[in-house]
Amino acid sequence: MFKKGDKVRCVVLGVDIENERFSLGIKQLESDPWSNIDEKYRIGSQHDVKVVKTADFGVFVELEPDIEGLIHISELSTKRVDKPEDVVNVGESVKAEVITIDKDARKIGLSAKLVKLRESQADVEDYVKKATSTSKTSLGDLFGDTLKASLGEGNKE
Repeated sequence: MFKKGDKVRCVVLGVDIENERFSLGIKQLESDPWSNIDEKYRIGSQHDVKVVKTADFGVFVELEPDIEGLIHISELSTKRVDKPEDVVNVGESVKAEVITIDKDARKIGLSAKLVKLRESQADVEDYVKKATSTSKTSLGDLFGDTLKASLGEGNKE
């Protein structure tokens, strides 16, 4: 990355007077991406994430460079999952919802299952809205004449 004689901006991290050495850092010049993580990725927010690694217990996903999260195996699908590779592959993009944030441990938990459940719920709500707003037909409207006719025939006997 660097070679002798390069000019770089850096921060002095430590000085060892006894050995006449000092240590420098470049990363320290950049702001910490975890400092405002809970504002950028609020719990309940949904994001397209990229699968970067699979494990027995779930998949690690990248929200952005230097920010990764975990989708636990139980949160990958609405169906039972034995192996994460049965549902997703490394490099794939997945839509997931943030369910936990631990700034101190630098961990973010996500759920792909919640996204699917919310989409299903929205579909049902849309159907109910359309059905109730476009049609005001009741069972009485549909079968009223038939019922009246059958009741009228029953009174004649």
